[in-house]
Amino acid sequence: MPVIVDSSFASSPSWTPDVTCCAQWSTYSPAIQAYATAISAWGMWSLTGRRYGYESRSVRPCYAPDLPPLYQVYPVYLLNPWGSNDGATWSPAYIWNGVWHNKGCSGMGCCGANCEVVLPGPVQSIDSVTIDGVVLTPTAYRVDNWSLLVRQDGDCWPACQDFDKQAGAANTWTVNYQWGLPVPGALLAAQGIWACEIAASCAGKACRLPQRMQSLSRNGVTAQFVQPSQYIDRGLTNLPEVDAAIAQDNPNRLQQSPLVISQDVPRYRTQTWVSP
Repeated sequence: MPVIVDSSFASSPSWTPDVTCCAQWSTYSPAIQAYATAISAWGMWSLTGRRYGYESRSVRPCYAPDLPPLYQVYPVYLLNPWGSNDGATWSPAYIWNGVWHNKGCSGMGCCGANCEVVLPGPVQSIDSVTIDGVVLTPTAYRVDNWSLLVRQDGDCWPACQDFDKQAGAANTWTVNYQWGLPVPGALLAAQGIWACEIAASCAGKACRLPQRMQSLSRNGVTAQFVQPSQYIDRGLTNLPEVDAAIAQDNPNRLQQSPLVISQDVPRYRTQTWVSP
């Protein structure tokens, strides 16, 4: 799954704080609410590994069947890599334990769909698919593995399109979809607590945000305070509820999700979205 590092996700509508625990939220002006939302969204997005949030995207796919690595499959099947719909075509397709075997069913290696195209994922949902200016009914397709747009109405995606023309013209097709990962509810609740304190500070009211004071002496009592930079360096906010949510989601304080790439990892198919 691709790693999300685009900072625009921090300002996307998916980072909308849950202000259930902020009774005074409605008393703040829209400008203060927007300010507190922006600051808390940026902080939560960064401290949880820059993974969550989604936005609208529009792509014009170019259909290209996904072939197995050539070190696994001898390239004698390239003219018809997806087989025949009736399963009548038999061709040498793979070698197992030193013996060539035939492949005679539709779908690559009998484990793929007859017609699918890869979208830059993760795909959260499909807004529309337009072919030659006509919007396709949502029941005609589904999404597998957060990235595979599968045609399931018996037809297939266009083999190519005319990129010299604007989207929506003849011989073009476009997919509009939501790209990214939804923000967990627990993180939105934590963001709401943080946003509440930011809004209170902005409005000149008492808040729990850490200050830069190092020590305070009053009536013979001296209190020492931890510098805010120590919390920031550790990926924390000094707000217990918020820090607990961040620690649970990103215990190792990673700046972004790790990505493992291997040609030998099997690709299992899981349906991740279908039209309701």
